Amino acid sequence: MTEYQMPLAPPVTAAEYQAVTLKLTRRPHDDDDALTDMLNERSRAGWAPSMMSQGEGRLTVIFRRTAPTG
Repeated sequence: MTEYQMPLAPPVTAAEYQAVTLKLTRRPHDDDDALTDMLNERSRAGWAPSMMSQGEGRLTVIFRRTAPTG
């Protein structure tokens, strides 16, 4: 009888998510600054943009980072 060993699955990494909604104005320069500030602030805290959705007058960004262990 031939013995077959299943390959090991890669380790599962837990993730945290954070949704941030940015209200858009009719002033593109202000919107650009607000979006840049939000992205930089989250990036410094270890968050990376994962998904983005734009609705009427708002932009929602979903951020993801690896969950702390232990």
